Amino acid sequence: MSFVKLSVADFRPAQPPGDEQVAEFLAQHEQEVRKYYDDNSDRYHKPRQVQLAHVFFEVRPEYDSEQVQEKKEQAEISLDNLKKKASFEEEAKEYSEDDATKDKGGKLPLSTREALVARWGEKFAQAVFDLEEGQLSGVVRSDKGFHVVKCLKVIAAEDHSFDEVKKDIARQLLLDRQARQAARREAERLLAGLHSGKSLEELLGNEPDKKTKQDQDERKAGQPRVRDTGLFARLGAYIPGLGMDQDVARAAFSLSMDKPVPDKVFPIGGSGPNAAFVVFKLVKRQDPDMKQYPQAKERIRKMLLSRRRPAQLAAWLKQARHQADIQANQAFLADITPPGMRGRS
Repeated sequence: MSFVKLSVADFRPAQPPGDEQVAEFLAQHEQEVRKYYDDNSDRYHKPRQVQLAHVFFEVRPEYDSEQVQEKKEQAEISLDNLKKKASFEEEAKEYSEDDATKDKGGKLPLSTREALVARWGEKFAQAVFDLEEGQLSGVVRSDKGFHVVKCLKVIAAEDHSFDEVKKDIARQLLLDRQARQAARREAERLLAGLHSGKSLEELLGNEPDKKTKQDQDERKAGQPRVRDTGLFARLGAYIPGLGMDQDVARAAFSLSMDKPVPDKVFPIGGSGPNAAFVVFKLVKRQDPDMKQYPQAKERIRKMLLSRRRPAQLAAWLKQARHQADIQANQAFLADITPPGMRGRS
């Protein structure tokens, strides 16, 4: 089939809606605006983040007190060097025992407090999370060793209330709605043209014989172009150039050369950045060759079975869990229990 894919993003108005339009939209769709705010709370509530660098001296669980003290003294020497204006990056490259960061000058990824706790422990996060940009810590003890830490970057926390951002959200939703409506109108114009007997190329002002790379490069950015899927099979619903789409595939296989154009346009890509409308026309249909059926039968059977197996396995596991009767294997437990522990409850 030949088709045109109209990306909703290409139909966004050049000028954003004015304040009066936004206010009217907000008054009529406040519940929708509120839902967007709640569904995207991470955009409006961002915790403080810091980027740190450290010179790390590892303390292993088997170290005795003398070895631990030696690591602490190494960290103190490193801190003294840094206070004397030694390069932090060079100090880390030379002395840090964190192999993951030493070659990068000890630089750690941008992190929230929770991420620091997860990686280095509560004591580390408590000691360094409130450092300001450029500030150097003292010697910090963590669950894994000793650190000398420098704060490289701070991104302040953001906490925007609904009232603070509701107009911006309404403006964005209104823009998206206007773009979607414009894309649908263009798709329906093309569909009506197909029903009147015109080709997609004629409707878009593209000459059918312009297929060179130079011609393609001369098209304006965002201008839709006519594409051809080539022949594709019903099974699987994969459409070359469009990907997986059951609705489009089902509609395409309902067409015939006598009725090659569907009755409606098809939205694809959901409501996100990949949203689009598709208009298409059947250009060739090839019925299956039944002479090849015996050869294909076994392949099709195996493919269908492989699709059913995950569902069958899930059903079996559910039934097995429901019917399970768990009992302790006392003989096995006796074999693995130390002699001094046997008989204890």
